[in-house]
Amino acid sequence: MQDKFNNFTEFWEEKEQEALLLLKRLVEINSHSKNISGIERCLEIFSREIPALFEIERREGILLCGSPKGKSSGYVLLMGHMDTVFPSTTSFTDLVIQGDRIRGPGVYDMKGGLVIALYALKYLEFIGKLSSLPVVFMINSDEEIGSPSSKKTIMEYGKDALCGLVFEGGGINGEIVSGRKGKLGYKICTYGRAGHAGFVVKDKASAILEMAYKVMEIEGLNSPGDGVCVNVGRIEGGVAPNIVPDRCEIAVDIRFAQSFQMESLRRRIGEMVSTCRVKGVRSEAVEVSSRPCMEREKNQELCNLAREVAFSLGQDISCEMRGGVSDANFISHVGTPVIDGLGPVGGEDHSEREYIYAASIPLRVHLTAELILACCDFFQRQ
Repeated sequence: MQDKFNNFTEFWEEKEQEALLLLKRLVEINSHSKNISGIERCLEIFSREIPALFEIERREGILLCGSPKGKSSGYVLLMGHMDTVFPSTTSFTDLVIQGDRIRGPGVYDMKGGLVIALYALKYLEFIGKLSSLPVVFMINSDEEIGSPSSKKTIMEYGKDALCGLVFEGGGINGEIVSGRKGKLGYKICTYGRAGHAGFVVKDKASAILEMAYKVMEIEGLNSPGDGVCVNVGRIEGGVAPNIVPDRCEIAVDIRFAQSFQMESLRRRIGEMVSTCRVKGVRSEAVEVSSRPCMEREKNQELCNLAREVAFSLGQDISCEMRGGVSDANFISHVGTPVIDGLGPVGGEDHSEREYIYAASIPLRVHLTAELILACCDFFQRQ
């Protein structure tokens, strides 16, 4: 047991500054989901750090790395994304160390998590165990916009995995994630008939009036007790106060806790759109995004294993349910147990206050390495 700590202490003393320098390089290259050149630079830098025994495959926006033992089914799948939400025009560009915190765009979501996964593999190589382990490490670059191009590959590799480990940031108290809500995103439009507001009174075909009814109906789908959260987050329509609006559009975000709720919510939205209260107005809905649930009950065994490994390292972690989505949702959808939140502890992601705690990096590196070992042993025995 003591060798476990001595080995890691020796490894981290040697690699800490190297890991922080890599994190700085990645964070200070803008990799917004639409900044293809920035993403490619980050993936190229990252690929040069992958252990030499891994085979590397590049697909559009995806870096796939596999150990010799990870070529066929039955591997531990490590998953993360390189894209961030910060546009190339942002003034939030630098990695800055402020006391015990490290700030920077994407340092928590989720370049810090990628560095943790990488150095867990480097540690397993350091102690001579990596070559015998079945591991696949996948990095995609469109998670922040719903993984439209990569979700098929994620599910393809997720289906053949023993389990999935995803490296979004950890909770503020070190929590990891055993469940996530599913998501549906809609654009809903109403179409009326324009006219002069001073003359049109009876049978006014106002697209905004019809949308007002629909907003109330859609918000009425909220059911916190059932884990359903619905939000009309944007509305626009009309031209001027003296013109009857002939078009209105809203953006809707729906989160749900159980898989069966997905089709029920789709049906409810369809029913709301199929009928209009205002004469002369029609409406339509377009589903612009979706992610299935990551149901925590299916991941409890893996979560318990992670907690046992953490306890053996003197770390106390708990498992939580999150309302936000990630690529773990797609891994869960194909029936593979998965946990998330293995990245560094921090918060304020998607803002210029984004940060991680520096001290959490080695803790998560060691936890991930030992968890990979434990997963290989546990699932291969089943």
